[in-house]
Amino acid sequence: SFTGPTSRAAIQELAALPGVRWAEPTRAAPVRLRNEHREYDTAVQGIPTGAYLRQVVDTDLEPIAIPSHGIVLTERLAQILHAAPGEEVVVEVREGARRTRRVPVAAITQQYVGLAAYMELSELNRLVGNGAAVSGALLLTDANAEERLTRALRDRPQVASIVSQERMIASFRDTMDRSMLTMTLILTLFAGVIAFGVVYNAARISLSERDRELASLRVLGLTRREISFILLGELALLTLIAIPIGFVLGSLASAGLVQAYQSDMYRFPLV
Repeated sequence: SFTGPTSRAAIQELAALPGVRWAEPTRAAPVRLRNEHREYDTAVQGIPTGAYLRQVVDTDLEPIAIPSHGIVLTERLAQILHAAPGEEVVVEVREGARRTRRVPVAAITQQYVGLAAYMELSELNRLVGNGAAVSGALLLTDANAEERLTRALRDRPQVASIVSQERMIASFRDTMDRSMLTMTLILTLFAGVIAFGVVYNAARISLSERDRELASLRVLGLTRREISFILLGELALLTLIAIPIGFVLGSLASAGLVQAYQSDMYRFPLV
């Protein structure tokens, strides 16, 4: 990302650096979105036509083309504003000429981190009103040239920050491995112990309540195997009935947890 909006010539300069295979411009402009009495402060991301490194997906997770006119809202942002495709929202730009325009909602997209909106890059620049500017770049790079490229970027005063998506994803997965997977293992062990205890206690109680009845059946000539089938078959039937009920209750509990964890910063899909 750059320290501020700069000329698109910066993209050509970055594309010429060693190790850069592809450079793609990005633009972010702070805005306030309003729909009737509802409003939300966020940033509109400018996506160039035919973007290769960053694709916006719809609520079915299928890539969508950013339209040349209109704004694309994330699903959660559309819910906050009560906006639907075809309706217009008021966009108040918080930089540059600080223009205010009514812009139609072209589509709804799915996003699990943050609440952003999207517009075609040139359309966003026309809305902001400071020319063909960019605020950052996405670079497809050669891993072997990472150190040289990092040094070259750090020498440029207009470069504010450098983020490696590969390292960010690796860090996220490492954090999840150390926290969530460990917790899941502990909970699974506890669940197994509890399930075993419930089934074992049910078997002991059933045996103690029916010991005279089972003894009478033995006297009448049933074999030990047949007696075991009567007792254990009943437990097996109850267990088979309980498993789908447990699946339903577990799914409902998972859905409740997903809803409890939802926030404007992070959203979790129910899988």
